[in-house]
Amino acid sequence: MKKLIVLALSIIVLISTLGVSQSLANEDISDSWKIHSYTSTAHVNSDGSVSIEEYITYKFNKNFSGTIR
Repeated sequence: MKKLIVLALSIIVLISTLGVSQSLANEDISDSWKIHSYTSTAHVNSDGSVSIEEYITYKFNKNFSGTIR
């Protein structure tokens, strides 16, 4: 019986946590910023390694100090 209660509480916490994180993510992304342009170039080097350059231009509608990818 104790295992069943712990399992039920774990499921409730998991579901409620996922709901909160999803709603916060949607609120932050929807109106705060948009990607204006994106350019990517990949160079395959002679030793088999790859060098990648990315240029991303954002348009911010609020004050920001940077972005995280």
